[in-house]
Amino acid sequence: MHILNHIIHAHIQKRELEKETLDKLLKDKKSDKIESIVFNVLKQRHFEETVALATQYEREKELATAERINKITSSRQEEREALTGQQEKEMAELISNAKSLSSADLSKTKLELKKHYKKQLLEFDKATTEAIDQTTSKPNPEKELQYNS
Repeated sequence: MHILNHIIHAHIQKRELEKETLDKLLKDKKSDKIESIVFNVLKQRHFEETVALATQYEREKELATAERINKITSSRQEEREALTGQQEKEMAELISNAKSLSSADLSKTKLELKKHYKKQLLEFDKATTEAIDQTTSKPNPEKELQYNS
């Protein structure tokens, strides 16, 4: 908040200086210089406002991207937890129904399931990374629409 107050104060001081300069020129009534100076003051103001808007747009774009990444990450984490929960349930069911299996068959089946689960989680994590990469590489259509309107 302190930085914002400082920026506002500096902006007000700059505007006051512009006003004083223009008032002084009008009092001198040197019309050949007035037009040129007014043009230069407004040109500089326009440039500064353009830079400020571009900076603001970039900050908002970065924030929107971070929000989309956070949303994807949160959603995918919930999905991953559900997937690992399902895997644990399947493993528990295998162990509880293991009475009909020999210990060698049970060990082999458990090892195969663990490999399958590991592969499943790797693919899931890869898809999550791809979704995040995709959201960072594409512009936010809502922001683009807001600034193009």
